[in-house]
Amino acid sequence: MCIFGVFLNFVFAQSQKKLNPHHFEIFLRKFLSKTYSEKKFDSLVYVSSPIVMSFTHKKLGFGRFWNRGVSCNLYKSGNFAYAFYDNHFGEIQPQTTKLKFYREQNPKDGFCEEASSPDGIYYKKVEDFPLDWDMEKSKPIPTSAKLKKLNKKVVYIQTEKWIKKTLYFVQLGKKWFLIYIDDCDCSA
Repeated sequence: MCIFGVFLNFVFAQSQKKLNPHHFEIFLRKFLSKTYSEKKFDSLVYVSSPIVMSFTHKKLGFGRFWNRGVSCNLYKSGNFAYAFYDNHFGEIQPQTTKLKFYREQNPKDGFCEEASSPDGIYYKKVEDFPLDWDMEKSKPIPTSAKLKKLNKKVVYIQTEKWIKKTLYFVQLGKKWFLIYIDDCDCSA
């Protein structure tokens, strides 16, 4: 085989690596083991810990959706609308290292009612993010154009028949970044 043929085979092999659907799952396992599994994830976010912030992108931003009432709002700075008090500084999250991954699937229920799907980590591609709501204008705030163009995934962590955390990630170049946490509840 000529050198050009070897080069073409190498380029093809590299492009196949980029398209490998398991690339996200490998990233997600690393993210969960470093920031979430058996850790006080919400506390780490609250203090903008470098452990969590290393998985975000400064130019893309980062935020947490949460609802104080009926509308879900995006909080992008400060304490991200966490309401910690005196001796309570977040709960230790469940172990996720032994949970099964369900690619391109959503759990069945688990948000407002017990899930009928098995516990696990569910993830899939999405076209958009949850809507942020402008309370003064009584209308949704659209997702920025730069984020709309990126590859997006939602992750649901379900344990004990309930979705414990919903996370959104975006791909910029070859890397994945945490972009949003969705902690809105059933009243939103």
